[in-house]
Amino acid sequence: MRVLISILMCSTLLACIPMAEPPPLLSAAPSTPGRDAFYAGLQAGDYSSLEDTIEILTREMLEGDDISTATLGFAHAWRLAEASRLEEGSARVIESADMAVRYFTESSEALPNDPRLKGFLGSFKQALGAIHDRPEYQREGWFDQKKAVRAWPEWALFTQAFGLITL
Repeated sequence: MRVLISILMCSTLLACIPMAEPPPLLSAAPSTPGRDAFYAGLQAGDYSSLEDTIEILTREMLEGDDISTATLGFAHAWRLAEASRLEEGSARVIESADMAVRYFTESSEALPNDPRLKGFLGSFKQALGAIHDRPEYQREGWFDQKKAVRAWPEWALFTQAFGLITL
């Protein structure tokens, strides 16, 4: 009976099967100039290099590199996070949120076995929904996060909570 209830509560059976092991980190993928620049800049806290890095990652994304597409989502997330500290204009914040959603959408579809991307997509949909005062977008983001939680609760519950406290 418990098994039947658990199956009925899940939107799909596969979403309820816990991950045997987490997916590899994006930084463990083969090196590219854009990803190298992103991780070097992030680790050094060198925000001034981010625009050039976004340019390189965009070229890699246009060449069909799914890992660079995901990394491009993180680059826009970094830009969004820094906007409040640097007091950049609201248009820049909206652009960063839009781009993060776009690239996390593309990369979560291209790399469906990595629930981290779906979790980040949900967080940024919620942020974009708050920026545009669109509750339906916030709800959609919430359910994206719930899918990530079902796939990998140990990681996605943290991301979900972090997103809630920063909205």
